[in-house]
Amino acid sequence: INTQRPPTDDVLVRQALAFGVDRDEVNAVVYEGASGPADSVISTFAWAYDPATALYNYDPDRAAQLLDEAGWTMGDAGVRQKDGEDLTIVHLALTSVRQVAEIVQAQLTEIGVNVELLVQDNPAQQQSAQQGQHNLVWTQWSGVDPADLRKVYGSENIGDGWNFAHYDNPELDALFLEGAALNDVEERKPVYSQIGMLLMEDATFIPLNNRTVFLGVKANVRGTDVIDERGSMPRIYNASIEG
Repeated sequence: INTQRPPTDDVLVRQALAFGVDRDEVNAVVYEGASGPADSVISTFAWAYDPATALYNYDPDRAAQLLDEAGWTMGDAGVRQKDGEDLTIVHLALTSVRQVAEIVQAQLTEIGVNVELLVQDNPAQQQSAQQGQHNLVWTQWSGVDPADLRKVYGSENIGDGWNFAHYDNPELDALFLEGAALNDVEERKPVYSQIGMLLMEDATFIPLNNRTVFLGVKANVRGTDVIDERGSMPRIYNASIEG
């Protein structure tokens, strides 16, 4: 979620969007129920995942309450308004995930948000996100260590990097440095719990799913052990063909 472009520069609006998206419906309709669950900025299977950071479930009533608090009241046409302006956001998405964007659009319409879709292919989509032409943008990221979150949320990556949320928080930048300076996993866990909580409390991100990859092999293929340290790009490393 773009934290600098109105109206999503208001944390209450961002939190409302997070409560207004039903990830289970996205999974059922787009991925036929096969994608893995996600409820935080760090994947549930990662060592740094903290269940306490799973702050948002699908709750349109809570979303409506937050929008009311932010001053966006429901208008006659089913679109919320404030100071005579409609509550309109731009949802930027890749062509390959247009269906996901359309479902999210429909869900947010139910809570009174007018969602304009901007569907592009790369490099145009990446450039539009870097320039902040969106309020909401579909993206994904995978890495072998939670330190990779700095690439997506470090303030130095606003504008020409991957910080599509345009999130600038000195406290977060300091935590990234602290986490990278530690070697022991048990010492690093609380640091990344703080990072995850900060990002989720500020509603910088709406988790949808963890990618699930299906591999099919013939019956005479042996040794299909998989290394999958990132949860998205499995590597078969000891395969052979029998007979």
